[in-house]
Amino acid sequence: MSQPLKQQLARQGINLWTPKRKNMHQGPKVNNKLLKQLRHQIETVFSSWNNLFDIERNRARSLAGFQTRLDQCLFVDTIRKIN
Repeated sequence: MSQPLKQQLARQGINLWTPKRKNMHQGPKVNNKLLKQLRHQIETVFSSWNNLFDIERNRARSLAGFQTRLDQCLFVDTIRKIN
């Protein structure tokens, strides 16, 4: 990720984590095990949503429509887990 893009996202309050590569300078220490666990949880949810709701083929015509569709998926998934 380029430094200007990273700074632009930081101004918007978004802290994106990218894994360090061999040619990157050493930054602050990161708990890679914890990040891998979190990533696994997120990818598991996305995978289940794709199986249930086919979110990879979202036909939304606007960002608001896309967000509404994801909100619907979250709502239905939450209701399924409660019951």
